Amino acid sequence: MTSLKSIISLLLFTLIPLCPTYSQNIKKGSLIIEPYLGGPNFGFILGNAVKEEINNRSKTGYFSINNSIGPNGIRGEFLITDKFSIGFDYIYNEVNGNGYVDSTLNELLIEKYTIDVKSVRHRFLIKANYHFITNKHLDVYGGIGLGYNQRNIDIITNIPSFENKSISGAIWPVAARLEFGLTYYPIKPLGINFELGLGGPIASIGIVLKLNTLK
Repeated sequence: MTSLKSIISLLLFTLIPLCPTYSQNIKKGSLIIEPYLGGPNFGFILGNAVKEEINNRSKTGYFSINNSIGPNGIRGEFLITDKFSIGFDYIYNEVNGNGYVDSTLNELLIEKYTIDVKSVRHRFLIKANYHFITNKHLDVYGGIGLGYNQRNIDIITNIPSFENKSISGAIWPVAARLEFGLTYYPIKPLGINFELGLGGPIASIGIVLKLNTLK
């Protein structure tokens, strides 16, 4: 938390003297849509830690984390004034793993049973941002979001007497986010965004499409 505050303070200290508010690119009526890629994937990190513990304890099986997706998503906002916007943020996160368990008799392999696990996390937030610095090429903003959080876990295996399972829910169903970001517009309708946050991806980068809905 302290390091994030330090980074935000440094960015503001650096940018404010360089950013006079001439020829605003972002203004009342601007609609912003942004697909993005983020990280780190904490599900992947936790999955690898669990994998190591399982493999250290197991003498007849093995488990591995194959791949992960996200946290990636799409966010958007609409400026209701020149400085204040409301919007949304959808975040998708996935982790996949598989493994096997050997069935043996007198140290002879009888059967190899497989296990496939897929964990998917969805988060959807309604958010509000304040745009501190807006000019021809830069948009610096910060804000908060609040919404819901859900995880789906599917377990598929051919182990006898074990039914395939699909589990939905979350330890804490409420999602919240604190964010600080910067968008650079090389040309008016298209920008490159970098965002830091707590709740969802710590860091993300995306391509911004901006439309002005008001003349």
